[in-house]
Amino acid sequence: MSPDVLICDEPTNNLDPLSRDVIWNLLSEYAKDKIVLVISHENVPQDIDFWCYKLEDGKVKKVK
Repeated sequence: MSPDVLICDEPTNNLDPLSRDVIWNLLSEYAKDKIVLVISHENVPQDIDFWCYKLEDGKVKKVK
């Protein structure tokens, strides 16, 4: 399957740094021609080209 939208809830939660990098790279590659929605408490690596939004004080703010 290759869905047009991939929704990921905490995809890197409790992973070691190497596994976390692998997951972020896979999601980044998938996002080149699909929509990837990631919900996470972690910061997105700066070298990944995602639109990032943060929920702060009950408001959604664009981070990058």
